Amino acid sequence: MVYRGKPSKGCYSCRQRKIKCDQRQEGCSQCLRMGRQCPGYRNQLDLAFENESEKIEGKFRAKASAKKRRANTVAPRERAPKDTTPMNTVSVVRKGATAVPPGTCTTTPTTSTALTPSIEELGSCFFYSNFCSGVTFAKDPAQATGGGMSTCELDEHLLVSMQAVGLASLSNFTKNPTLPQQATKKYLAAIGLINKALQSPQQAKKDSTLLAVMAMGIFETVHGSDKQSLLAWKNHVSGAVALVKLRGHAQLNTLIGRRMFLQATASLLVCCLKQSTGVPASFLDLLDDAAVHPFVDTTTPIWRLRQVMVAFATLKARAANRSSTTPAQIVHEALELDARALAAIAQFPPDWACDRVVTDNDPHVVFFGYCLIYKDFWTAQIATAARAFRLLLQDTVRQTLLAGMAAEPPAFTGPAYAELLHSTTLTLYHLQHDLVACFPQHIGYAPGGEGLDPAAGAATTWHGPSDSPWPSFKNLFAGPVDKRLEWVNLPVIRCAGSNLVLWAMFLCGSLDVCSHDLRCWLARTLRWTGHVVGINQATALADILETDARGGPAEAR
Repeated sequence: MVYRGKPSKGCYSCRQRKIKCDQRQEGCSQCLRMGRQCPGYRNQLDLAFENESEKIEGKFRAKASAKKRRANTVAPRERAPKDTTPMNTVSVVRKGATAVPPGTCTTTPTTSTALTPSIEELGSCFFYSNFCSGVTFAKDPAQATGGGMSTCELDEHLLVSMQAVGLASLSNFTKNPTLPQQATKKYLAAIGLINKALQSPQQAKKDSTLLAVMAMGIFETVHGSDKQSLLAWKNHVSGAVALVKLRGHAQLNTLIGRRMFLQATASLLVCCLKQSTGVPASFLDLLDDAAVHPFVDTTTPIWRLRQVMVAFATLKARAANRSSTTPAQIVHEALELDARALAAIAQFPPDWACDRVVTDNDPHVVFFGYCLIYKDFWTAQIATAARAFRLLLQDTVRQTLLAGMAAEPPAFTGPAYAELLHSTTLTLYHLQHDLVACFPQHIGYAPGGEGLDPAAGAATTWHGPSDSPWPSFKNLFAGPVDKRLEWVNLPVIRCAGSNLVLWAMFLCGSLDVCSHDLRCWLARTLRWTGHVVGINQATALADILETDARGGPAEAR
């Protein structure tokens, strides 16, 4: 505020005409003589000071802009004096510049200007660094051919989709307040470009279009934090499945086509199991074609486990209908599918086994007093998926038994069904405990070292080469750890591969066998994961657990 001196007490008309005002209460005589109403007089207290904030702010903005322009201006080159000492000549001739004669060396003062990447470059680079595994992108369609790695033509709609996901992930990690808005702009632009590409039958069948739609689903996982984002994610999965059907059998001839087909299958199974709907018949035909494809090995335990999941989705759809099957048939078929799943799991390679580490430390991270440590991230993901699937199977058996026993007349009687209910409940507890024990390694917790404290709302130590959720796949365990675990190189949680474990934790908390304390812990841990690690969909899952009708609002443990 700047003092402006003693202000005039006259009315507005007298001040404009710069004449003396007698300041009469009913109106000045000057206005009365002119035959007009006097506009009145100003409050002198309001005129003692004048607000100069906008003017000062403008000065600082102008000064900052001038300083920025000077920093971006490259200093002019200065010609150095001639050196009479013979030396090798290096001359640079530019258009409009005078060539330096031989025998003359010119020196240029070094400038400290740094190359700043654009928003688009930040998004695409972050996406490629953290979400791509063995994928090469090419702008030339002729270069997008199958090889040792998956290759994909980099069309505009795919590039913008990558930028949207990359910016959303980067904003969650850096907490930059401007990046979420930039990510949303890229997301909306990508939606428009994808819709434009879908209008062309040729563009709709391209790998880049399907990959762009899948990237939109990842965006909802990373950026969305409410139930609406879960619905949007489901819609993107439905769009990807529709494109897979449109692409037909030809997509199985390329490596990236097969990889995207299997990825779409996994996402479709999640939606089908969640909504108790069967896998579409046209998609089942594609799975049958893939089973006889020479490049697909159907003897692997992972493929066999996927086939069991497809059969279970069909069973859940029939169970939801209730008119096409009986409770006894549901229990019998579910137990058969569980036996098939156990047979596939038994064929896992020996090096996929985990180490069980018992510890009383860090109960806020290790809930049941032990954690399971796997050799690598891929193995941990497969084990988590297998346990979560068996959890669904066993819960289906248990819920069917309970509903049948409570029916009039009871559908299940006798000690055999009571024993089956007891064993199924014990299996559910065992699977639930093991799933919770897998979670610490996914968030980078190392037994024996400093851990992560969800209760404190922040990470105390990231066990990696840098303070980042995206380090390399090496040196996870920085502190003193059991010697048996030195070979472990599981990375700290990454946005690209951490969605499955979040849904597994949500599944554990949604079961009626889940205790109130465990549900509270799961909700708090999911919320911490969404806030600190940067996967916002975890926040939406935590909200659902906290308002679960069976457990009531979760309370702090």
